[in-house]
Amino acid sequence: QAEAVLNSLGFELSDAVNIFLHRVIVEGGMPGGLPRPLLSMDVMTPEQLGAEIQKGLDDLNAGRTITLEELEAEFERDYGIKI
Repeated sequence: QAEAVLNSLGFELSDAVNIFLHRVIVEGGMPGGLPRPLLSMDVMTPEQLGAEIQKGLDDLNAGRTITLEELEAEFERDYGIKI
């Protein structure tokens, strides 16, 4: 199905893959609009997860916090999750 859509737009599947990979390089991660994975042991080592938790604690201790409304908007934007 995806190939048919791409073909209707004048792209081959390989073109789309190359464009995607180029955007990953340019943006240094998943291209804008695509969700990032939530922090979890499934995608991070225990050390990476611990480092992310420590960053959160450091932010909290430094007063770098956001409102619940900002958190909800961020989760919806980044993960497509309405909380």
